[in-house]
Amino acid sequence: MKRFVSMALAVVMAISVMSSSALAAPSMRYSPSPDSISHNEVRCGVLSNGIRYEIAPMTLEEIEAMYSEISTYSYSHTQNYQVPIANAAGTNGVQLGHDFVISPDTTVVVSVGNLPSTMPTVNIGLANKNGMWQDWAPNVSSNEKVTFTFVEGDAVYTYQAKASTSEVNSKIARFTIETE
Repeated sequence: MKRFVSMALAVVMAISVMSSSALAAPSMRYSPSPDSISHNEVRCGVLSNGIRYEIAPMTLEEIEAMYSEISTYSYSHTQNYQVPIANAAGTNGVQLGHDFVISPDTTVVVSVGNLPSTMPTVNIGLANKNGMWQDWAPNVSSNEKVTFTFVEGDAVYTYQAKASTSEVNSKIARFTIETE
């Protein structure tokens, strides 16, 4: 009888352990597939005030980091935003995060998460808060990042990063902005 009870308990325990992972709540964390990573080439440009930018594909690790809450950068903000349709100059848009000063860092990186098929690209704008200028990097795709590199002296001003789209359908997208 003891042997029967102990075997029955062992079977119940084994079933419990095997089914716990199957019955667990699904993870809320985004897990990108390699197919969702952009395979575009690196594109470079210069804004109207001389600040250089580079649009490059994000690595799988960078995409996964967009969906975690941990950052080691001086300024970092991640959130979902409703992306408005761009004006003719491409300088309007929803502000990503708060106003920020780049210094003591020298670059700002704006990462774009997965975009819906109805809005395959966005424009990432950068504006100097003192009203001296605003400009934008056009046609940034899913899982790409825009790195703005500042020339000496420009990093002490206050800036805003903005996102807009030239697509007909405006949708919600996830963005991360960081200084490094």
